[in-house]
Amino acid sequence: MPNAKHALTAFATLLIAGASLGAQQPDSTARRDSLRADSLRADSVRRAELTRIGGERRGRDEPVPVAPRAQVRPGASNGGTLVVAVAGEVIGDLSPKAAARASDSRMRIGDVRLALAADPTHRIHADLSLTFRTDSTPSISTAAIMAALFDGRLTLRAGKQAVPFGISAPLQHMELWFPDHPLPVRAFLGERGIRATGLLAASRPVVGVPIALRVGVFDHFGQQIDSLTTPEPADQNVTGLAGFARLAGEWQFAGAHLTVGGSAISGKRAQPIGCVYRSTVGPVLCPNGINGANTRMSVFGADAQLVLGGTVLEGEWMRNVVGATDMPVFDTPGFAPYYSGMYGTYDGAYAQLRVTGPGIVRFGARVEAAQNPAVAGLNDRMAGAFVGVEPMPGGRVVVSYMRRLPSAAAKAQLPLDEQSALDRVVVRGTFTLAWLLQRGSE
Repeated sequence: MPNAKHALTAFATLLIAGASLGAQQPDSTARRDSLRADSLRADSVRRAELTRIGGERRGRDEPVPVAPRAQVRPGASNGGTLVVAVAGEVIGDLSPKAAARASDSRMRIGDVRLALAADPTHRIHADLSLTFRTDSTPSISTAAIMAALFDGRLTLRAGKQAVPFGISAPLQHMELWFPDHPLPVRAFLGERGIRATGLLAASRPVVGVPIALRVGVFDHFGQQIDSLTTPEPADQNVTGLAGFARLAGEWQFAGAHLTVGGSAISGKRAQPIGCVYRSTVGPVLCPNGINGANTRMSVFGADAQLVLGGTVLEGEWMRNVVGATDMPVFDTPGFAPYYSGMYGTYDGAYAQLRVTGPGIVRFGARVEAAQNPAVAGLNDRMAGAFVGVEPMPGGRVVVSYMRRLPSAAAKAQLPLDEQSALDRVVVRGTFTLAWLLQRGSE
C-alpha cells in the first residue's frame, strides 16, 4: 500500500514537472526551486481530489481547502488547474432469491461517474460530476460553484450538490462498503440520500472551539417520486423549500479522533392520495392526473464517529416527523381517509464498524433498524458484514452479506415473493482514475 502511494506520487510529480519544463526551460536555481514547489503542490492537489471526488470523502464537516497566500509566487499569475476523475463499479449479485436483488441481472455495471474540479485549491472553484447508471438515464449529480470568504472561515456552495445530512447520506453509491445506504437513510431521505439544488454555507471551526455549522436551503426534500403528480411543485411556494442545518464538533485525544454532530432538514415532499367526490363512495381518478399532495416532512438526526488507528466506529439515529396538514383543498371533507402516504413519527438507527486488516484487507459489519414506512411503519431490521481488499486508493473489491430481519408483523406486510427473499450476497468492484491538468504560469 505505501509503495503504491509512493509510486503514484513520484509518477505524478515527474509528469507535471516534465510538462512544466517542456513549456519553459529554467534559467536559475530559484526558478528550479519554484517549479519543484509547484510540482509538489500539484501532486498534493491531485491526490486530495482523487480522495474527494473519486473514492472517499474528506471529513464530512471539513470545508474545501484554500491555497495559502504564500503558495502564490509574487509577480506571477496563478496557472489554472483541472482535476479529472473517472470512477465506476461492477456488481455481481449472488443473492439466492430474485426478489432480493436490486436488478433482474446478476452481473451488471453499476454507477459510472465522471467528475471535474476546476482550480480546487483556489478561493473560487467549480465542481461538475455526471453519473451514468444502467437502470436510468444519465444525470448530473454535482454542478456547483464554491467560494471561500474571510480567509476560508466561511465557505459558500451554490448549485446541485449532496445535502450533508449525517454520515452516510452524502456519500455516493460507489463510496459505500455495503451495496446500499443504511435502512434509515433509504426510508426517510431516499434510496441514495439527498442531492438537491440550493445554497449551502459552511463555517470552519475556530481556534479553541472545534464546532462547525452548516446551513442551507434547497429546492426539494427527499427523493422525488416520478409517478406522483401534485397540483404544483413543492418549491413553487417558499414554504415548500427545504431548510437544512448541521452542527458538528471534532476532538482528538489519546490518538483517537471523535466527531459528534446533529442534523435537521424540513420541507415538503409528494405523497400519494386519492380523490373523492360527493357522487362517489370511494377514490376515483383525480382531475389533471393529480395523485399526490405536498406534505410537510422533517427529519432530525444525531450521529457520532470514532476513528482509532485503522478502526472506524460510527452510528446514527434519525427521526422522521410527517404531518399531513399541507394538503390541497377539495370540495369534500371526506378526502382525508384516502391519503395513503406517510403520517406520524418514525424512528431509525444504525451502527457500522470498519477495520483495516493486515496489508490491503478490510472488513466490517453493520446493524440497522427503522420503523419502515414501506411496511406500514412497522419494525424492519437488517444486519450483515463485509470483507474486501483495497490494493490502491479508490480501488477495491468487496464481498458483503446482509440478512433482513423484519418483525413478524412487518414481514406479513411484504409481498409473498419477498417474504422468503431475506438474504442478499453482493460482490462489488470499484475503481477510480484521476488526472491533474495544469496550465503553465508566468
